[in-house]
Amino acid sequence: MKKVLGALLALAVIVVGATGVLALSGSGALPGPLSNAVEGAKATATNAAIDASGLKDRVKDVIQANRDGIAAATGLYGDELDAAIDDLAIDSWKAAPLPGDAQPVSTLDGVYAGIEGSITTYDDPGYITVSAYGQNVTFAVPESAQAYLPYLALAQ
Repeated sequence: MKKVLGALLALAVIVVGATGVLALSGSGALPGPLSNAVEGAKATATNAAIDASGLKDRVKDVIQANRDGIAAATGLYGDELDAAIDDLAIDSWKAAPLPGDAQPVSTLDGVYAGIEGSITTYDDPGYITVSAYGQNVTFAVPESAQAYLPYLALAQ
């Protein structure tokens, strides 16, 4: 399971590092609709950077390269493992503004490739926030991947 979580953290760190100042900080400095428009524009720019960079393909490559370790850690093999990897729906993850009423549930701290980062989950399982390089990016999590978020706590 830690290999799966490591791959997710790798995705997070790679995305945050590549998007830098485009990250969604959620500072809330602007009032209401203007803040929403700015956060939406940041999300659009971040998604464009992610798509242009091929980061999602790199994350899928990392997962495939660690397939044996993931199988050993999870006890999933063959079709079961393929289904779990498909359920992560890497191509469907999108940067998005965090809803104002989302409450943090847990934070997983970790290091990948020498870079410290964290993943925060919320009471709304449709979102996570990834922090690295002093930046934050919130992702809308596809429904099929949401079932795996509670397992992040096991990586501590």
